[in-house]
Amino acid sequence: MLEKYHAEVNSQMLYELQVKYESEKKRQEAKMLRLEATELQLKALRAQMNPHFMYNALNSIQSFITSNKQDIAAKYLAKFAKLMRQSLDYSDMGSIALEEEIEFLGDYLYINQQLRFDDNLSYKIIVDEELEEDIMGVPTMIVQPYVENALEHGLRTVRNGLVTIEFQSVDNDEQTILCVVEDNGVGRKKAKELQKDGYKNKYESKGTSITEKRLEILNKTNQKEVFVNTIDLKDKKTGKGCGTRVEIMIPVINIQLK
Repeated sequence: MLEKYHAEVNSQMLYELQVKYESEKKRQEAKMLRLEATELQLKALRAQMNPHFMYNALNSIQSFITSNKQDIAAKYLAKFAKLMRQSLDYSDMGSIALEEEIEFLGDYLYINQQLRFDDNLSYKIIVDEELEEDIMGVPTMIVQPYVENALEHGLRTVRNGLVTIEFQSVDNDEQTILCVVEDNGVGRKKAKELQKDGYKNKYESKGTSITEKRLEILNKTNQKEVFVNTIDLKDKKTGKGCGTRVEIMIPVINIQLK
């Protein structure tokens, strides 16, 4: 009887130790995922402003100054400084309000439109009325790399370029938001051909691959369906590429009201 009792006690202790071990293992795995997510977030923030964008924007501002157009230079310099400040502020945040993300995208597109595309670019940002953009939180800088891709790969060689960004609610699902980034550019196939031909504004984006890794980690940690789906748009008559559509399912993150 005593041996049986000791065996049962030992069995119970082993079971409890196993439970503690599994619990600690899961906690450590979650911790590692959070650290990896933070590291990827910082990499994405560092990659978001490519050197071509910053150089060309500042070069344009300098040209206004040397042409004695100080008022115009001051206007764009203030916009550019605001964009840089937003970028630095967000680098310490895991999430921001949807309205802050939208404001940042608007500033980013405005600077590109005025200083890089010489007004040869139009853009729209459409927000579903059902989305409470002031209190809904999203991961920092999820959308911007795809907008940058549209500008650098799709629209640099076309006239009357158009980028449309749309934020949609998903079947009354308060856990995710669908963001669609669409351009009327040359398409991915033609963009790759231009890269091979040594196009003068050759640019390699790292932001999108980093963002997809961030979304993959968010999938694991939040148990939410988040993904990126890229669709090549083609002309119905000619079959040629006429743009790219990127669908990004973004997790909603709770934020405190300011």
